[in-house]
Amino acid sequence: MARKDDDRRPQGIAELFQSTRDMMEATPAAGIQAREFWERQERILAESETFARAWFRRRNEATQAAVHACEKLAGSGSGNPQNVIEVLSEWQRGSLERMTTDAREYGELLARCSGVLFAGFASAGGFGAAADGKTGRGRDTR
Repeated sequence: MARKDDDRRPQGIAELFQSTRDMMEATPAAGIQAREFWERQERILAESETFARAWFRRRNEATQAAVHACEKLAGSGSGNPQNVIEVLSEWQRGSLERMTTDAREYGELLARCSGVLFAGFASAGGFGAAADGKTGRGRDTR
């Protein structure tokens, strides 16, 4: 198919790379922003990995606690209702503590990752940042 003069779409991979390179050369700040973007991505991945490792450690503890509770019930006889209640209460208490820690650490993860993202966004001129780097908060914009 013949290419029209007004058709600006790249026709091949080489032309696509050329147009990308031209765009980057036209805006030197784009290279800096791209580098900062990937650095922020790296920090977010590191934070997520730290959270995931702790989460899996707690899941392992939960499994071990459940096995321990089953062994206690099987070993001491589950015929004693008071013993059953005590064992299950102990297991539930540990589970609630782990879930509370999960929720707290997840909230902290979100806060840290949001901080990383929004710090980059503000430095790139987002949220009403002025050319002088000031956010313009408190100004009357009417």
